[in-house]
Amino acid sequence: MLDAAGNLEGFEEASVKLKSKEAQLKDYVDKNSQLHRRRDREQIVGFDKTVSAKSVAANKHSIRIVSEQSQYREYLQSLKDGKVTLRREQKKLFEQVPEVGNRTKRRKKQVSLRNLAALTASTGHEFVVFTGKTSKILVHGTSKSWHIPHDAWEIIKENQYEWTAHSHPTMTKIIVLPEDRETLKLFTWQEKAL
Repeated sequence: MLDAAGNLEGFEEASVKLKSKEAQLKDYVDKNSQLHRRRDREQIVGFDKTVSAKSVAANKHSIRIVSEQSQYREYLQSLKDGKVTLRREQKKLFEQVPEVGNRTKRRKKQVSLRNLAALTASTGHEFVVFTGKTSKILVHGTSKSWHIPHDAWEIIKENQYEWTAHSHPTMTKIIVLPEDRETLKLFTWQEKAL
């Protein structure tokens, strides 16, 4: 139903929920020796073999994403603890902004949120990203804040770059600071969201 309507995200969520409910049913039946599961009598309206196959695939995709996120969190913690070093593309990016206050303009694909998180985990500093039509500007901040260099602000304002992300060295609760709200007010061309 959701798949046919083109709502792939909703379909994936429903698929994961269905697999979870099936696992709960199996667990319940397995724990009660007097019960026997009759799969031939189970039915979900509008859920034929084709949809079932898509559901299984969506569930596997969701599990893979959660696993990847967990692995990346471990990698970030290892960076923070000094157990590993930045990956090659992250090192290249960091070489462009090695000092607090440095900025660089890169192609969009070269500055990902994962790379931003890795730079922060490795240095303990904040980084901020502004996104334009074809490029991104990355600015290296301190351990507690960041500021937009005047020359960078001129480029950002003239080309209406959007403030798309900034990182915090803490991996726990993130607090929106009053300075963040004040900075966002400068981006009059951008839809506001913190």
